[in-house]
Amino acid sequence: MTDDRKLTQDLALASYRLTRTLQGQTRGGALTGAQIAAMATIVHHGHIVARDLAALQQVTPATMSRLLAELAAGGMIRRSADEEDSRLQWIEATHVGAAIVAQENARRMAPLVAALRALSPADRETLARAVTVIEKLTVEIAQAA
Repeated sequence: MTDDRKLTQDLALASYRLTRTLQGQTRGGALTGAQIAAMATIVHHGHIVARDLAALQQVTPATMSRLLAELAAGGMIRRSADEEDSRLQWIEATHVGAAIVAQENARRMAPLVAALRALSPADRETLARAVTVIEKLTVEIAQAA
């Protein structure tokens, strides 16, 4: 039987270390870490309301407003008013913005891709099953919050 406390700590630490390692790959890229995180979310959603983006990124609306101004000035996003509620601002990535996100993601993930390819088939299968469990845990934790 696995000690739940130790497993929790090991999982959190491994997740944190992997995330920090991959984030370190963004240095020297076209966008800052905050910009790439926001752009990746925008691209993932297709289009998103600015206040929802701020909530997902866990920043204040004022911080998100400044970030979106930078992205708009760089031609990475388009903003449009909601047709029914003028208080809402929809954000979507431009072709340029989406291409930069894809480039940055490929550059950042390249070391992980190489490491995964070096794993044995059995380890890759174990990791694939673990990812499914981690995604399930993430959803459960988020819903409980």
